[in-house]
Amino acid sequence: MSSRKPVSTEPTKPRIDGVLSPGEVLSIIHKECNAEIVYQEGKNEDRTTVFTPHGWESFCAVTNHGKTTPENELELQFVPIGYYFKDNAGRTTTVITNIIAPPSFSQGKASAELYSEDGCNVYEYIKKKEAELVKYATPGKDLINGVALNPFINKYGAPHRNGLGHIHPENAGCFFSSVDKTSVFAAPEEPWITMVSCPRKRDIIAGIGSTLEPSRIIAFDNIKEKTDSQNTAIVATHVNDITLDRLLELFREAYKAEVAISFSISGRFPGKVKFKGNFTFPKKKR
Repeated sequence: MSSRKPVSTEPTKPRIDGVLSPGEVLSIIHKECNAEIVYQEGKNEDRTTVFTPHGWESFCAVTNHGKTTPENELELQFVPIGYYFKDNAGRTTTVITNIIAPPSFSQGKASAELYSEDGCNVYEYIKKKEAELVKYATPGKDLINGVALNPFINKYGAPHRNGLGHIHPENAGCFFSSVDKTSVFAAPEEPWITMVSCPRKRDIIAGIGSTLEPSRIIAFDNIKEKTDSQNTAIVATHVNDITLDRLLELFREAYKAEVAISFSISGRFPGKVKFKGNFTFPKKKR
C-alpha cells in the first residue's frame, strides 16, 4: 500500500450497527443462509471478522483466493462492505457481505495506488459504489437454493464500508507493513478494519483499529447438496472369529445410518469356515 496521502479527507468512521455477540452473528448466518464454515483462521474470540456466503464468494472472485492467476500477480486493493456489531462484553464482530474492487492508478509487486501523483484518487469511485449498494440494498436471493444473501438488512439497514484490504502477490504471505499502520486509508480507529490476503497461500489476516488488534477470521459458504457418492460412508471390516449375531448387528447398524453405507467384511466363523462379503445399504427415509 502506498504511503502518499490523498487530498480528500479520511474515510468516515463506520457506525456500530447493533448489540450482537459473535455467536449470535454466526448463528444468524448459519440459519438464514443455510451455510457452513469453510475457512477459519486466528484465535482471538474478542475480535471476529466473518464473511457471509455472498461476501466470501465476492472476496474469492476479486482476489482469486486459492488460485494462481494473472489477477493476483500484482498487489490490488479491495473494500469490505458490511456491518459492525458489539456485545455487552465488548466483543466485536465485523460482518462482510460484499466487496468493492476499486481500480488502481498503478500496481506493482509491493504497492497498489488508489491515487496519482497529481492528487487524483478513486475515493469518489468507492463512495459511488457504496451509495449504489445502499440504494439497491435488499436481502437478495440465491436463485439456486433460495436463501437470503444478506440476513442482516431487514433489521439493521443497508451495509456500509467497514475497512480496506489488499493482497500480497506471489507467496509473500500475510503481514502488516509500516504503511498499513499509518495510511489514512488503512485503519483510522475502531471499528475500521484492515485486511491483508495472500491468495496463493490461502492466508488472510485482519486487524481492528489503528493498533491493528488481531481478529479471527471465519468464512461461510452455502451448504452444498452432496451426491450419493459423497454421502456414502465406506467401512472396511475384518473379523477373524465372527459370529452370526455380530454379522447381524453390523447389518442393523448400517440399516439405521442416516447416510448410505458400503462395507466389506471378511473373516471366519467358528470352525474355520471362511466368510467374505460386500454389502451396500442405500440411504432411505426412516
